[in-house]
Amino acid sequence: MKRKDVFKLFLAFALIGLIIFLLYKKGYFSVMENISLFDFSILISLTLLSYFVAGFQIFYLVKKQNKISLSFADTLLLPIAMSLFSYVIPTNGGLIYSAFFLKQKYHIHPTKGFSIGIFSVYISLIITGIFGIVFYFFPGNHNAWVLMASIILIFLSLIINLVNRIIQRLNLKRFVVLRKLQSYVDRIVIHSNNLIMDKETMIVNIVINIVYLILAFVAYEWLNIVVKTDLPLFSVFIILLITRISSLLRFLPGNLGLEELYTAGIFSLLGKDPAIGVIFSLLLRFSTICLFVPLGILHTIYNSEPLKLRNLKNILSNNENK
Repeated sequence: MKRKDVFKLFLAFALIGLIIFLLYKKGYFSVMENISLFDFSILISLTLLSYFVAGFQIFYLVKKQNKISLSFADTLLLPIAMSLFSYVIPTNGGLIYSAFFLKQKYHIHPTKGFSIGIFSVYISLIITGIFGIVFYFFPGNHNAWVLMASIILIFLSLIINLVNRIIQRLNLKRFVVLRKLQSYVDRIVIHSNNLIMDKETMIVNIVINIVYLILAFVAYEWLNIVVKTDLPLFSVFIILLITRISSLLRFLPGNLGLEELYTAGIFSLLGKDPAIGVIFSLLLRFSTICLFVPLGILHTIYNSEPLKLRNLKNILSNNENK
């Protein structure tokens, strides 16, 4: 592991440690103490259902693209294992692990594995952007920043394709490594575009993502009720929107600390206590940790033979070479 990755790990844990310390010192943990086990179990159940929906999406895309069916266990648990590895691998760990997993167990070329992840992100952001525009036209919700962000999300795939075309025009023949990376990126984009151009694939994945967003929205609104933040539905959606965007921008392992700061900032803009925003984010994070620690580790151990866990260092080396 390179020094920059060690630094990222240190920074992530230091940041989240400082946030927790400050919350504890100022007595904000009393808010969490008032949440019952039943309330939190509902949040975990909604999170688990969201993982299962994401698993079905991966199952469908792998089947559609490669004519290969994932096992039932992998369909349910791969997204949870991806969440686990987003904390283990400093940058975009979940995406890197999924490509590695599909290659090792199902012999799917990494460019296709990455393209499935990229396509899933495309669709997710497009649907989020459409929801953002719809909410913008609700009475009293005319926020220009929300409208601008939503439009960018809808056309992000076109922007990435444009950037890729510019990259492919660069003459990198003298630079062997850069030329290989150029070709690698192009193949990923082409495979992603093939999925986008398939009408059936688009329709099915739009439906899947709508179901996922509804589950996520219900989970956020449930937490809004439980924590008693009294946020209007539009504000809850804004938090969901920002969280979805931040999930794409992984600067630290699991975005530890960063997502808490994002949420604190949103709460501040909404006229709420930023510290309550941090509590809100921590509870969401803890609900995923309660799932990926047992189930993600179980899935990884179960697949230790096809994955050859001694070679998991390859994931890190691939990450460092990006």
